[in-house]
Amino acid sequence: MASHWNCATCATTPCTPSRSRKRISSRYWDDDAVTLDIRAPQGAYRTRTRYLVGADGGHSTVRKQTGIAFPGTTDDSFASRAGHVIIPDALLDPATGELNLPELDLHLSPYAHNRLPNGVLSFAMMQPGSGLVDLTGHSASAEAVDGWRDRVDVITARAADRHLSASAVLVRPDGYLAGATDDTPGEPMLHDMHKALASWFGAAA
Repeated sequence: MASHWNCATCATTPCTPSRSRKRISSRYWDDDAVTLDIRAPQGAYRTRTRYLVGADGGHSTVRKQTGIAFPGTTDDSFASRAGHVIIPDALLDPATGELNLPELDLHLSPYAHNRLPNGVLSFAMMQPGSGLVDLTGHSASAEAVDGWRDRVDVITARAADRHLSASAVLVRPDGYLAGATDDTPGEPMLHDMHKALASWFGAAA
């Protein structure tokens, strides 16, 4: 039946040209092939094909018309939320990067869409290279990171703009600027620096 799928056969079948800006208005199938009514900018036409693949997105018209199930939560009120979190090393597989949640019997892959009962979770590890850039060579802010030295590198550099008021800048794990300081002595500077460090790198050691 043409309504049954065999991915191995599809993968070894010679490819046909892909066509964009087309919409399937209706489809029929029999024992040999699938017949499609297509609406296109140049007009409507009919074609027959051995296989029909529903690869037209999460709200796939092909999937809906053929009755293929799509477990999970997908609707027009979908909301995406992104955030920076610190995952304990004990929950990560050092070989694969998988996030293991034994109490939920879940093993989630990084850089992938992990479908859950109430939505989708994606996560990725940020690349190393974050740190405090000391622009003076004697910044008091460098001492403020002592409790985070196992995660934060202190790099001495010279600013191209000699009129730059900052004496040090803190770079987040994703490469963006987390904060800057002019080295004004006192508790406010330390409080702000420690707050930024804890927010992006976890508690002090």
